[in-house]
This record gives sequence, C-alpha cells and structure tokens, in this order.
Amino acid sequence: MGKKKSKKSDKKADQGADGSSKKEPQMTIREAILAYQISIKENQLGELMFEKNGLEEKNQRNKERRDRLKEEQLHHIKTLLKQAKERDKELEEISVVNKEQVEVSLKDKWKCSKEQDQELEDLKREIENKLQEYEETQAKVDKWIAYRDSGRQEHSIQIKLLTEELVDCQQNFEEMKSHLEKTLSLAKEEIKRSTEDRLSDQKYVASEKAMTTLDKWTSKEVKDNDWLRREASFCLCFCLVSHFLTFCVM
Repeated sequence: MGKKKSKKSDKKADQGADGSSKKEPQMTIREAILAYQISIKENQLGELMFEKNGLEEKNQRNKERRDRLKEEQLHHIKTLLKQAKERDKELEEISVVNKEQVEVSLKDKWKCSKEQDQELEDLKREIENKLQEYEETQAKVDKWIAYRDSGRQEHSIQIKLLTEELVDCQQNFEEMKSHLEKTLSLAKEEIKRSTEDRLSDQKYVASEKAMTTLDKWTSKEVKDNDWLRREASFCLCFCLVSHFLTFCVM
C-alpha cells in the first residue's frame, strides 16, 4: 500500500512539475529537494500504515486467543474445584471410621504380629537344626578327608594282606577239594568192588539155597539146563540188590 501511494505521489509530483514547467520554465533546487523528501516521507508513512494494520490484526488475534485461553482456564478451574470438592467429600467419608473397625484392625494387626513372631521362632529353630546338620556333615567330611590323607594307605595294606590270605585259602580249598574228590572216588570204587564181591557171594549162596528148596526133578532140570540156572541166579541177584538198596535208603 505504501508503494502504491508513493507511485501516485510520484505521478502527482511529475504532473505538478509538468504543470509548473508549463507555467514556469524550471524548478528551483530547493523545491526539488522538498519534493524528494515528501515522496520519501510518504513512502515511510505507507510502510508504517502497513505495519500498523499488521500489528492491529495480530493484536486482534492475540486478544481472541487470550479470551479463549481465559475461557479454557475458567473451565479448568471449575473442573478442578469440582474434583477437589468430590475428593474432600471422599476423604471425609473415609475418615469417618467407627470404633468397631478400629478394634478389628488392631486385632488383625496383633494376630499378624503373633504369626510373624511364630514364623521367626520356627525359622530360628530350623536354622539351628540346619547348622547342627552342617556341623555333623562337616565332621564326617573331615573324617573322610583324614582317612583319604592317612588311613587309606593303612587300610590298603590290610586289604592287600587279606587278599593274599584269601588267595591262600582259595588254593588250600582247591587242594582239599581235589583230595576229597580223589578220596571219594577211591571210596566209591572200593564200595563198588566190595558190593560186587558180596553180591557175588550172596548170589552163589542164594542159588545154592534155591537149589535145596527145589524138588529132585526140578533140581535135576536146573542142573541140566545152564540157561535156566543163570536166569534163576539173575532173579535172585536182582532181589538181593533191591533189598540191599532199600536197606541203604532206610
């Protein structure tokens, strides 16, 4: 806007100059300087007016913003006051505690305190028991460490001696076993021979007795028939052996 006015003022100055040139042949230097200064002032005035209008618009916007902030502030204040009143009311309701509630609360606290004391006592006893177990375990560990460091060598010597003694006992046992097996085998053979001899003797005696019990005709047939004699001897021998075995079992 200032620039437009300055252009108009320049045109007017030109027209005035043209008119004066028509009326007068030329301007004086003083008049030219004044005309230039006037045009500068008019330009400055136009710029100031432009800035003034901008500041007025900005001021109006700030005023509207201030009014809006005041309204919001007032609304927040009312809300905070309402919340404060509600909070005070809640605190008043909470602060009204009757005697029974106080007694119940005190009893609960006393009960919790007793339970905590009991738990502490139990923990103390448990800790003492654990310490005692630890001491016993540590004593066992120390004992085995001492055995590892000193007693193991002594016991290893004893184990070696006992092992050698066990080997000797095993050898003696094997020797005794072999001797007894040989003795038993010899005894069995001796018993077998003795039994066979006795059976042979008894077989002969039995056959003779059997022959005496037969009649003459049968005895004659037996003597004439060797096969029948052998069969009779075998039957008698079998009976005697059975009788002998039954006697041994009894």
